[in-house]
Amino acid sequence: MKKTIISARHRPGIMNSPSGDRQGMTGVIIAVIVVLIVIVGLLMAFFIPLRTVEINEARQTALPSGIEALNISLDVDVGEIDVQFVDDPTTAVALNVTGQHRTSLMSSREPASVKWEESINGSTLSVESTIRVGGSVGPYFANDVECVLLVSDRVGISLTILNEVGGIEVITSDGANVTSMNLRATTGGVRLTMANNVSLNGALNMKTNTGGVDLAWDNVRTYGNARIDMGAAIGGVRAKVTQTEELGGNVPFSASASVGGVSLDLYIKGNTSANLTASTGLGGVSIHDGTGFNSTNNYITSENYVTDSNFDIDLNGSVGGIDMRLRYEG
Repeated sequence: MKKTIISARHRPGIMNSPSGDRQGMTGVIIAVIVVLIVIVGLLMAFFIPLRTVEINEARQTALPSGIEALNISLDVDVGEIDVQFVDDPTTAVALNVTGQHRTSLMSSREPASVKWEESINGSTLSVESTIRVGGSVGPYFANDVECVLLVSDRVGISLTILNEVGGIEVITSDGANVTSMNLRATTGGVRLTMANNVSLNGALNMKTNTGGVDLAWDNVRTYGNARIDMGAAIGGVRAKVTQTEELGGNVPFSASASVGGVSLDLYIKGNTSANLTASTGLGGVSIHDGTGFNSTNNYITSENYVTDSNFDIDLNGSVGGIDMRLRYEG
């Protein structure tokens, strides 16, 4: 008896269909492409800064007669801040915000929100300003914004500047009267120039979480509660101090960096003295020039220490070296 053998490809129910498989795979590919297009579209609409908005905002406050003190507070989320002391007898404070704000298609079309409030209490004029530029959600926001603040030096000045993303630079004018100054940046550098014959009667604070801190000090007169505090969580701290005239009292001076070096260039003369302590967790302490100073371990004093006009300086670095250039002339 002969057996009939039927191949698998002829058996009912198990026939392969190449054209059907290709159609199924094509459908999957099309679906994936559609999903990718939707994702890219959402990213472009909500996250990527494709729209540029011009910013040009201005505010100012007059300086009334009888005002003896000026309290200024400026809080900015994104942008570079430039503060200048000027000789202006009629305008107490003037603010200009300019630049470009690059944002996503779905973000607000408003270029910037500038709040400006002023009040008078007795002989003190207070001005508070908050600037919110914002950005696209996510890591692709971008801004090119500058905030210029002009401050009249005709009265005593208390200044507070806060910046979340961007640097801060303050330049005082000769003979200005500073009662206090607080400069703080979250991400960005902080720079301050204390011009010749400026008077300081209060705390001078300069801090940043990420970025450098720089102080230039030229023959400042101090009174009462004057003190200096500089610090950076990540970034270097640098101070160049020249005091060849009478300082006016004992001034505590602290400079610290958690990650980054600390650098001090100190030149004093006459009746101004200084004592310093320096310590670091990881990194060395170096004195490149110590003319007129005596050193025992990390405790350093000028030859005329101690006088009524004295810097009491503490330098500290957790990770990073401490470099000093010190000079005293009798």
